[in-house]
Amino acid sequence: MNLPVKLCLAPMAGVTDRAYRELAMEYGATMCTTEMISIKGLYYNDKKTATLLENGQGEHPLAIQLFGHEPEIFRETVKKALMFGGDFIDINCGCPAKKIISNSDGSALMKTPKLIGKIVKSVVQSCNVPVGVKMRLGWDEDSINAMQCAIEAEQNGASYITVHGRTTRQNYTGQCNYDEIAKVVKSVGIPVVANGDIKTPHDAKRVIEETGCAGIMVGRATLGNLHLIKEISQFLENGIEIPKQDDIEKLLLAKRHIGLIVKYKGEQNGIKEARKHALWYVKGMPKNVKYKDMLVKCKTYNEMCEIFDELKQNM
Repeated sequence: MNLPVKLCLAPMAGVTDRAYRELAMEYGATMCTTEMISIKGLYYNDKKTATLLENGQGEHPLAIQLFGHEPEIFRETVKKALMFGGDFIDINCGCPAKKIISNSDGSALMKTPKLIGKIVKSVVQSCNVPVGVKMRLGWDEDSINAMQCAIEAEQNGASYITVHGRTTRQNYTGQCNYDEIAKVVKSVGIPVVANGDIKTPHDAKRVIEETGCAGIMVGRATLGNLHLIKEISQFLENGIEIPKQDDIEKLLLAKRHIGLIVKYKGEQNGIKEARKHALWYVKGMPKNVKYKDMLVKCKTYNEMCEIFDELKQNM
């Protein structure tokens, strides 16, 4: 099966919405993933959960990432999730957030590999699209079991695996262990995507060479820097190092990005969502402290654009 896992956009809660995914695909991502979707929210027809599934033609191929821990509820909700138009289902076994693992979801599932297998099997039997699993290395340094979990997922029908090279206990601290990801690659016959600490095109190439993975997934390094995806894409495909965006180009992208957020979510909700993106875009720019304070108080798209323009003029 030829899966588009060469350069994937990671799922990030509160970040990888429709606007973000569309831009990521435009810049060269080969696959995007939704924010993580609660199977309980889907099961009980929660309206907010449904809005997280909204997508458009410009963001495909698209994986819908579901989180939960009950195979029977996965079975009941997967078809409902796919009604929104996803191309893949991705099962979250990797989120380390306390509110997620305290409910036995996310990376807490890695404590029980057999349960991961049951969940994968229930999803595979309930849909006709490829199913992936995103996981960490294990719960902590003393219980690294990504290989076991990956094998369990493969044996129950998973089509690909994504591994973040940290344990749950590490959260996002310390360094990724790519040697452990390489072990996962060797242990299964399905594509493995490597995730974690990929911040430059050279990082991407090195991780592919060190792990033998089928592709890489980028996440936090793209915050305020979606152009990174284009840099990595060009480097992996053609060996070309294209220039980074300068500050003026970043501000132009910020306007466009925030305009899409407002388009899809309305101005009132969209601007609230956009404030964090605005701060990521202006991070590191000269005299940005003053403008950060102004951006977080914006109530309209025009106000935000005016601040970007003023920042540009004062560079």
